Amino acid sequence: MTSSDTDHFDENDATRELVFEDRASGFLFVGDPHVSTRRPGRRKDDDYQTTILNKLAEAVRIANEHNYVVVILGDLLDEPVPGSESLKNRLIRILKSARFKVVNLLGNHERTHAKLSDDDTLPLLENSGAFDLIRESGPYGVFDFEGTRIGLGGTPYGEDIPDDVSDMFPGDCKSVVWITHHDLAFEGAYPGSRPLHEIKGCKLAVNGHMHLMKKIRKEGETTWFNPGNITRQAVDAIEHTPRVWGFDQNGRIEPFELTHRKDVFDLTGRLISSITEDSEDEEQSLESVFVQLIQVEDSEDFSKTDDGTVIREQIETMFEDDNTDTKVRSLVVSLLNDVVESEQAA
Repeated sequence: MTSSDTDHFDENDATRELVFEDRASGFLFVGDPHVSTRRPGRRKDDDYQTTILNKLAEAVRIANEHNYVVVILGDLLDEPVPGSESLKNRLIRILKSARFKVVNLLGNHERTHAKLSDDDTLPLLENSGAFDLIRESGPYGVFDFEGTRIGLGGTPYGEDIPDDVSDMFPGDCKSVVWITHHDLAFEGAYPGSRPLHEIKGCKLAVNGHMHLMKKIRKEGETTWFNPGNITRQAVDAIEHTPRVWGFDQNGRIEPFELTHRKDVFDLTGRLISSITEDSEDEEQSLESVFVQLIQVEDSEDFSKTDDGTVIREQIETMFEDDNTDTKVRSLVVSLLNDVVESEQAA
């Protein structure tokens, strides 16, 4: 993105603040692409890499048609270091086709360690000029949308969402949009979730990380919005409609439905359940659990997914039904991970 004016409005000059005079018309929010070569869950795609890259390319086309800045809500990548150079090159070309520089929030899937490092692929993509990365919580910049100035800031996964951003942007901003990547209690608290709260000075907060769309919530002056991701990764998202969402200078939010298959999931029966129905023992021994895992490994169903999701979900169900000891669970999951990794390497 080019900028005809740079305006350091932070008195302490502690952050990078730019005023972008690009005459864009708004933002296009893109939820958690999870770009990968691996076909997740029970999806039936023959070429998942192409499926998700096509969705991202469609999002960029929509942004260009409506003069929007693409804003990715985290987890652009599904893993810290994708093994495919083709994927990286295709992704760079797609993101660079955007009219304005893409803004990308750091998620939780893209780091090998707690902190993003040069061992990860995301900095490589950033250095290619494919996007600007919000690495730390704070203001990103101010966009001039056809004469209306809108501030944009964000909080990556794992960092605390601020309570007040009113002093982070110049006074001529009409409003501030803040993007996050967190487990948030949109529909009630659950373990590990964070309560929604007002962010003073922020009119709209848009959250990634949570893959299903949630009802809009208002906390004080802040409206919270969770659009869900642009591809359905698991069966629990079967009713989710992949969309991207436009936000214009007047504060209007507009959905754009992405091209997608209705019957993308393989909903065949659950192998593990059929195995355990005939078990006479109420408690699973470590030996019997391993025997069942080996039987599943040799079965046709084992190859239905690239990441072992079907088997993993069935084993977890069996664990819950039989109240399996935590040590046994840990050993079995470890073995499953080894099997999946060996299959991927083959």
